[in-house]
Amino acid sequence: MAKSFYHYLIEIGTSENYQNQNLKQIIGFAKSLGTEKTFYDIKWTDEIISFLDTKIKYRNTYPKDGKRNVNTNCLMFSID
Repeated sequence: MAKSFYHYLIEIGTSENYQNQNLKQIIGFAKSLGTEKTFYDIKWTDEIISFLDTKIKYRNTYPKDGKRNVNTNCLMFSID
């Protein structure tokens, strides 16, 4: 799966840095699934959210809005 994703990133003309960062996240997610489960076995969003929760960086230095960021190089959004 990661190899196919890598080839897709090359095909659409992304930079090497973008490819590297995205592959790191895909590999990290695969490791969090363990050896018994594949990407195709994922049926619940909880499995994805639990991985994304490990990427949360709390804004302790800038607590003006009380939100927290989920920040990966290819994904950034705020959760209330």
